[in-house]
Amino acid sequence: MWNRVLLFLVAIGWSVGFRAQENAPPIPRDITEAQSRIAKGQHLAALAISEKSNAPKEMMAQQLATIRSFVGDCDGAIAAMNTLLGDRSISADDIPADCIPSDAIDAIVEQAKNRQVVILNEAHHVPLHRAFGLSLALRLRQIGFDYLAVETLTHPTRELVQRTYPVRESGYYTQEPVFGDFIRQAVSLGFKPIGYECESVPPSKSSNSIQSQIQHRESEQARNLVDRIFVENPKAKVLIYVGYQHATENFQSLPDGGELGWMAAQLGRRLQLDLLTVDQTTVFSRHGSTNREFNKRLTERQLQEKPICLRTADGSFYVGGEYAKKVDMQVLHADAASLAGRPAWLKDLAGRKSVRIPDEIQYPERVLIRAFVVRESETAVPLDQLLLEPDRPRPSLMLRPGQYRIVVQNESGEEMARSILAVD
Repeated sequence: MWNRVLLFLVAIGWSVGFRAQENAPPIPRDITEAQSRIAKGQHLAALAISEKSNAPKEMMAQQLATIRSFVGDCDGAIAAMNTLLGDRSISADDIPADCIPSDAIDAIVEQAKNRQVVILNEAHHVPLHRAFGLSLALRLRQIGFDYLAVETLTHPTRELVQRTYPVRESGYYTQEPVFGDFIRQAVSLGFKPIGYECESVPPSKSSNSIQSQIQHRESEQARNLVDRIFVENPKAKVLIYVGYQHATENFQSLPDGGELGWMAAQLGRRLQLDLLTVDQTTVFSRHGSTNREFNKRLTERQLQEKPICLRTADGSFYVGGEYAKKVDMQVLHADAASLAGRPAWLKDLAGRKSVRIPDEIQYPERVLIRAFVVRESETAVPLDQLLLEPDRPRPSLMLRPGQYRIVVQNESGEEMARSILAVD
């Protein structure tokens, strides 16, 4: 799995705004050790290693953000990535005064009725985006969408379908519990999961520029989608869930006369279809000072209580920031409210309920509490997990009704306790 992470580390870096260096030094040992711990399901151990790392800022910001999201520290994940991204939000003053707010999921589903392909992006460190993706998938299934293509899924997906739930080996980012449940519920609804990540390197050693590497990856992703879905089923209706700029439909001219197109652009050209592309990475809770002002202004205009899209006077949708004129729609997420020490969207979008952690679970040191569906294997992705720290408020688990195997893990990756928890 770590090999796959290395394969597209440079491209991810480009998409979130930094420029990885060509001829960069080898990946530091503590980074690879942390990734090894992730592969074993020892996410707190991976976090502890990463917190002490002296690796380059670009690597560490992304790694800390990802691992913090894995362990339920949503605010910490955003804070870590913000040290790299800075303030990338948009100004409320840029929004036309006559924009009309629409429930985001209702608006996307309405636009999707006459499309075969919907592409929704995410920030890889923001579980909120996966909860929204799940809510959208549930509605798209009702209007005939039958494939869910996910960038991070391991190909092939036959065992995932047979098993009905994701395990650690199912993907990298799908180890985050909200993402894992997105996959779990989509499979239970009858979606056919498709992994389509590029699995090769550019064919020519001379094609080693970052642009060439991105172009190779995006082209192969699009080709994999065509080969694994549309060759067999030309009328397939597909939700494609991607990271960042993979959702953009424009081609960029390069100084050498070539062009750079991300996956959506490549796929649209191959299929000759009108794709519906949606960004949700520009406006979300605590994503920069301007975003806080943005959400405040929207609230004052009574526009922002839930995820919305803004319809303009001509019937199209407002898209601001770096995605303007590159995607069709943009989701604006409200500031995240809190519920029992956890984000309220876990209830509103992910369908969970607050569940008190059993009193018998005590922790004199920082631990990770993990809630697995009882019927699922030891390598399954937990439905929820979060950090518990001495002398800090005790948050709640966020679960659905059912029986859960509760496992407590320390910073060394060792299991300290386990029990069964029934949720009515």
